[in-house]
Amino acid sequence: MNPGQLETVAVIGNGIIGHGIAQIFAASGSRVLMLGRNRDSLDRAMKKIAASLDDFAAHGLIERSAPQASLARIQTSLRLEDAARAQLVIEAAIESWEKGKMVDVREGAGLQGGSADSLSDQPPGKELECRNVRRTC
Repeated sequence: MNPGQLETVAVIGNGIIGHGIAQIFAASGSRVLMLGRNRDSLDRAMKKIAASLDDFAAHGLIERSAPQASLARIQTSLRLEDAARAQLVIEAAIESWEKGKMVDVREGAGLQGGSADSLSDQPPGKELECRNVRRTC
């Protein structure tokens, strides 16, 4: 299966690696759900993706219409459980230096590890378990 064959991909984390992964899958035609800890960081990640795609278009590496089409395929969320609707979930969250733990996505059904409704409700390093998704490293 190649990236363009996946209908929906969730990327947990929106830093340099996370938003880069989201950009690649969106450019390949997949719908992407990019998850982050807060709205400001997600907005910054979307601006970085837009700037990167615009640079590609300016250098003739992609069609002029491609940036808008790719951006339209990316949605953002603060809710980890939203990842359950994706065919593929990619963890791109960094380790918490305080706790030495990562956001953890595992197979199963439901959200474990707390009653929070969003990533922003969790302290850095809080382990969560989102079920009914594939895990990739």
